[in-house]
Amino acid sequence: MTKKRPQSITVNFDRRVLEWILSETSKHPESEEGGKYIGHMKVSEIDHDAISVTINDFLPGGPRAKRTAVEFMPDGEYQESLFRQVERLDSDVEHLGSWHTHHCNGLDRLSSGDIKGYFRTVNKRDYRPNIFVASLVKFIPRHPKSESWIDHFLFVRGDDNYYTITNEVRLTSTSPLSLGITGHGLKGESDVSIGDMPLASQFWFETEVGRNTLAADRACLSKQFPGGFTASRKRNQVQIRCEDNGRAVTILYPANRHDTNLTTTVLKGTEVIVSIDCNLTHRTAAYVAAMAVFERL
Repeated sequence: MTKKRPQSITVNFDRRVLEWILSETSKHPESEEGGKYIGHMKVSEIDHDAISVTINDFLPGGPRAKRTAVEFMPDGEYQESLFRQVERLDSDVEHLGSWHTHHCNGLDRLSSGDIKGYFRTVNKRDYRPNIFVASLVKFIPRHPKSESWIDHFLFVRGDDNYYTITNEVRLTSTSPLSLGITGHGLKGESDVSIGDMPLASQFWFETEVGRNTLAADRACLSKQFPGGFTASRKRNQVQIRCEDNGRAVTILYPANRHDTNLTTTVLKGTEVIVSIDCNLTHRTAAYVAAMAVFERL
């Protein structure tokens, strides 16, 4: 039986998500960009057609994403790794859709390939929600509060139609647990103006070198620490912390795009056993030395 659009559905966006979308888009002005929405979905116990969706963050495209003027293919392995880290902090988190841009090619609507792909995703057996929210950035505005730069669409499992919900989306404020993992949340909620932003971010973790370095380190640490690790920020610096049986290794990365040094620290409880400052190009040697100390504690 073909399902139709739920009669009562509310789609909420954390208001900062639009700012983060513009920030990501500004890094690739001549190619398509995108991300995968994450958040929460609630279905009314009384009326199963009453659904509330809250999108409070997204997984960035990733360092190995394919970006051209007519195509965007995300780094699926990278996004999956981030999602599993978020899931350890928030067991109720869901994939809820995705966004991508056509700002660089002048196409102001979803392509037939986009539509087929979204229908395919929402009807996959291993896709848990019954809905999929898709957003399209048509052009880059000067401010996220500008009008008509982004459209939102709803796809429903088992439904042959999709729906425009641009004017139905509500903006709200949330406190997602994912920010230290996705790297979002640095900027204020209303002070982002793309016309005043440099195309190259001033923050190291938003540069191509920063994203690639963090992705590589997270993949390596996931193998060394099967129990996982935490990622957070101190001011503008990303810090990764790995813990096991009262011991910890922390890596504090550069603050801005011009910095080249990081600090690797080994702790036992709160006591600093060793702290190693080194250039990014020599970080592997620092990690090896830190792990040798860590394993002897």
